Amino acid sequence: MNQTVQLLTEIYRSAELTKHLLSKLTRRGSDSEFRRVMADQYAEYHDIVLESQRQFAGIGRTEVPKRCGSVERAGTSWAIVLHERVARSTEHLAELLTHEAIIRLIGICRAIRENTDANDEAKELAHRLRITDENNLRQLLRYV
Repeated sequence: MNQTVQLLTEIYRSAELTKHLLSKLTRRGSDSEFRRVMADQYAEYHDIVLESQRQFAGIGRTEVPKRCGSVERAGTSWAIVLHERVARSTEHLAELLTHEAIIRLIGICRAIRENTDANDEAKELAHRLRITDENNLRQLLRYV
């Protein structure tokens, strides 16, 4: 697999998993301001997913990668369930999202470092995702 495809795959999967997590948690939050923050973040990741799909099509890939595996989603879903059983507070939801954001940020930084021969458009999208993750992490930390 060439480096452009590898980088776009990491971008797509990371943004798609984030959308999945945010869609689950946005409905569960009790703080309307925090729900708005999550909805705004969902929209940002949705745009990144759409752009990665456009770039896949631009390099002749008619199929985007499979969404995150069931194991990744199951792990996230179990984390949601466990956190909800402990507390449904904004602080706990923000803590869960913060943990997930750090893991994603490490993943995209690693993908950027390992795929230096990817095309410029994919690298720009990867940097956009990294910046989005960093900004959203800062937002989440205000609620922890």
